[in-house]
Amino acid sequence: PLDSLEKILNEMKERRFGEKFESAGERIMSGNLKEATQMQFELSQGLMQMQSGLQTLQHQLMQNQQRQIISKMQKIQKDLLTLSKEQEEIKHEAQKSTQGSSKLRELAREQMFHF
Repeated sequence: PLDSLEKILNEMKERRFGEKFESAGERIMSGNLKEATQMQFELSQGLMQMQSGLQTLQHQLMQNQQRQIISKMQKIQKDLLTLSKEQEEIKHEAQKSTQGSSKLRELAREQMFHF
């Protein structure tokens, strides 16, 4: 996406939009409306192409952002599933242990580690 933006900016410089706007204004001031109209039409076409390029870039950026969000959500879901399984294992082991046993203390430490 950044390459696309640089390309659009370079294209803007190459087309010399600023100079062309100025030139069109000068032609209007000098009464050469036919040339001014033609220049304004060309500028309009160029600006519409740039707008299209920027919209494409915006769409690409949004898609990238959506992919990143989906990936992060999938990781969170996987982590939650893993944590749930670990907690079930701790619960199962705790139920098998006798109160006050070293195994029970170890399980308690393990559970505290997760939170």
